[in-house]
Order: sequence, then structure tokens, then C-alpha cells
Amino acid sequence: VSHILNILNKLISWPDIQNSDNQEILQNIIRSIADRISGDSKQKKNSTTQDEDLQQAFRYLSQFGNSIPQSTTAVLLFKILQRLMTFSGQASANLKRDALGVVKQIISTGWFDWRDIRKDIQFLFEQYIELSKNPLEVLHDIVNRVLPAFEEEQSLKEYPLLREDTLINHYQATFDMLKDTDQEAEVVLLQTSQIVKAFERITNYVKTKENKSLLGILLKTSRTYIEQFTKHSIPYFTGIFKAHSNSVLAIFKDFQTTTRMLQIICSHVKVQKEVQLSSYVPPLKKALEIVIYQVKMLLTENRIPSSAFFMGALKHRDMRGAEISSQVS
Repeated sequence: VSHILNILNKLISWPDIQNSDNQEILQNIIRSIADRISGDSKQKKNSTTQDEDLQQAFRYLSQFGNSIPQSTTAVLLFKILQRLMTFSGQASANLKRDALGVVKQIISTGWFDWRDIRKDIQFLFEQYIELSKNPLEVLHDIVNRVLPAFEEEQSLKEYPLLREDTLINHYQATFDMLKDTDQEAEVVLLQTSQIVKAFERITNYVKTKENKSLLGILLKTSRTYIEQFTKHSIPYFTGIFKAHSNSVLAIFKDFQTTTRMLQIICSHVKVQKEVQLSSYVPPLKKALEIVIYQVKMLLTENRIPSSAFFMGALKHRDMRGAEISSQVS
């Protein structure tokens, strides 16, 4: 099976396969797979569209997700399905559902050769979230239930790939999805609130762990998340503030908790002279300064007292919140 999938993957991954000169080749590849379900009939050759053939081919390949014995072959199958989705223009709900079934099967299987796909774990976890019917709900569940449960039990039957030595991969996937969730200014207040709360929860967790690898991921991805918040959410909030001031202020207060924790972490990195982490601090602090200014401007323009949202200079504290006597320049 792995040899067949390798050949198929190379064929459909050919950069020129979608060129107009090669459309017939692509259609023949897809149709030959589809015929494994529908039956190879010359009468059917011109009676189905490429999208219909693609749906059939996709369904045929997806059914192998439950019977593949090796993790590397299962990942290859999923990547083939992902490539096939690009041929449909806008992937249909059926294609996404079948692809989700395959990736979910992969991350919920206790593979004997799991180390061979370690480099793919972050990618698989991100795809599991992204293909879900409600990605934000899945993300919220992972942050608030799955990761804390793993920390307490050190293993989870539903996520066997989540292990002590793959924890970084899972956190990186979670951070990446958090920072990419709010791409459109039109995102609803409820979604924004959930994202902010999730980021607050995961930031607090990483702060308490004091793990260098996790701190590095947090410092790097937090800057992108805050920049997205500044670029998309602040302008949106400005436009709807008068009608939804209480909801926006509630989001700002949750967001403030996260920014304070990030300031504490930045101070900790400087005090401890963590060379590997210190390069992430200046761009993160700049992003923090910009978002603080933007929030204050929004509140001032709407005559909200500064007591409603205060993000002034903090005393330098260690990771546990204890004040540090010597100030860090």
C-alpha cells in the first residue's frame, strides 16, 4: 500500500499537473481512482464531472485510514487527500469531513512507529483543528481540558501522540492556531472573547511551567497574536464600541491579564539573562506598547475612565509574581 501511495503522491504533487496541457492526465488519474468505487465503465466516462469523480476518489482513499498499519503511510495518505482538496477549488463539506476522519484517526492511534512521524505531529494537530466543523470550539477544548488533563495524568487515551516528548509540538500547534484564528475584522465578539480567554489560559500555564522551550514558543508567537489583535480586533472594536461597550471592555480586561503576564515573563528573561530567549523580548515589548497605546486611544475617544483599563508600568517581578528589588533597565 505504501508503495502505491508514494507513486500516487508523486504523480499528483507534480508542479505542472494542473496546467491546461495536463488536465486530461489529472482527470484520468482521479477517474481511475473513482472507478474503484463506481465501477470502470466506458459508459460512465463522460457522464460524470471532475468534481464528482474527485468526490468518489476521495471517498475511496479515505476508507483506508482505518486499516493502515504504519503511521508514516497514514500521514502520506492524509497528505494525498490534502493535495486532492486543492483540485476542487473550494473544498466541499464532504471532502473536509472525510479528511478530518483520517487525520483524527491518525492522532488518536497509538502507533508503534510514532517517532517516525514526530516531525509531522504539529502539522497533524493543526489540521485536526482547522478541518473541524467548529475550529474555535475544538481549540477551546484543547486549551481548557485536553492540555491540563495531560499535565495531570501524563497520558490521554484519546490523544496517544500527546506525550512528554511531543508536548512542545502540540503547544506550538495550539499557539499557531490561536494567533491565526482572528484573521477577519468581522469576527464576532463571542469568538474574540473565547480566543482571548484561551490565550490567557495557555500563557498562564506556560508561565508556571518555566520551561525554556515553551517560553520560547510563547514569546515568539505572542508577538504575532498581539499584532493580529492590534491590526484586526482594535479597528473592529472601534466601530462597534458604542453599541457593545460592556462586551469590548470585558475582552480588554481579559487581554490585560495576558499582557501583564507577558511583561512579567519578559522581565524574568532579562533578569535571568536567558540568551536564547532574550532576542524575542524587544519585538514583543514593542507589540505590547503599540496595543496598549491603541486601547488607551479607543477608551479616551469614548470617554472611558482610565480605571476601566490600566496597563501602566509594572514593578519587576519574577515568574511567581514576587517583586524583584533591583530594576531591570
